[in-house]
Amino acid sequence: MSLIANRVTEKDLREWLERGEHYGSSARISELELVAIQKPGWVQIFRFRAMAKHKTSETWEELCGLIRDDERKGCEVRLASSEEELYELFNQVSDGMLVTQRSELGILPTAFVMIGLFLVLLAGTVAVLSGGQ
Repeated sequence: MSLIANRVTEKDLREWLERGEHYGSSARISELELVAIQKPGWVQIFRFRAMAKHKTSETWEELCGLIRDDERKGCEVRLASSEEELYELFNQVSDGMLVTQRSELGILPTAFVMIGLFLVLLAGTVAVLSGGQ
């Protein structure tokens, strides 16, 4: 379960599925989790898992991948065929970003990472607003 629900990104994912080979409105999204963010926050990476019905074969397929959401330019969805491919894709697209997990550290509790990220951003905002005094 996601720490923060993101209805806009879920809607974007459903629309992407619908434009492609799957039915987006009936898709069951089991995971949609923020996993990386680029300062100042315009670009965010979400990991997702979903069951979606293929339009041609009418069979349900398990899909996983990443969504790169740029608030200025829109979103890009990339599917992965395995956990290894998902991990490699994550390492490629999250290079230089603040991330909620790294393999050498294992999976960190998302709540603690998000709280830490919030505190860092809050401290930066306070510093900017106070003029660095």
